[in-house]
Amino acid sequence: MEIDYDRIALISGISKSELKELSWKEIVNEILLPRMAGLPETRQRIGDSFMSFMAYNAKECVFLDKELAMVLLEIAMQRLSNGAVLHEPTSWETLPEAYKMYSSKWDEPGIMSEGCYKFINQALPLCLRYDETREHALKIFFGLISHLDEKGNIDVNYLFPSPLRKMAGSLYCFAKSQIEGRDGASFEEIFNNYARPGQWEKHKIWFADNGDQINWKKFFQAIRVKGLLRKYRIKKEIFS
Repeated sequence: MEIDYDRIALISGISKSELKELSWKEIVNEILLPRMAGLPETRQRIGDSFMSFMAYNAKECVFLDKELAMVLLEIAMQRLSNGAVLHEPTSWETLPEAYKMYSSKWDEPGIMSEGCYKFINQALPLCLRYDETREHALKIFFGLISHLDEKGNIDVNYLFPSPLRKMAGSLYCFAKSQIEGRDGASFEEIFNNYARPGQWEKHKIWFADNGDQINWKKFFQAIRVKGLLRKYRIKKEIFS
């Protein structure tokens, strides 16, 4: 596995041969983060060149230095959490002290960029494999399916950029496949996110497939449905 030194060289103006004389940690701390992610005094938000770089080099980063890779992945996910994807709150305080300047906590919010979209598709699934990044990644995936649907409809409260709107349906399906996949959420995590008013209708197949494990009393309480006839109709709809 080899990092995309050509991309770093292009952005930094430092030759590939010179880069290879530096340690990976030196490249990250002196070039990758300050020049691609951006320093607090020069950026509005984490740079798109950093998001694109991480999209295609996440595995290589883990191979070179797993601890440092977890920091880089968290920085990228914080960019997503600051406007690109609406989701349940997560902590901004997880970065080590030396890297807190790259937190998105005080950055300007920004809607999803091309780099964000690439990161979600190429690198966010990797984040599900590690304890350090799993919870944050799941919140992002659950946020996507909460505000999109498989037909490409977008929640009115979700600012989604026009160039990517045609990808909304496929992004929803991708997020759902990750949530329900091998490295995805537990049964309880899925149930707690799917069994919600205005959300359960998207996931009727999952409820049908897992019907023998579902506490239906808890399900109807969660989606705020009362009345035997209405409950009967909903279960019929799910299993039809």
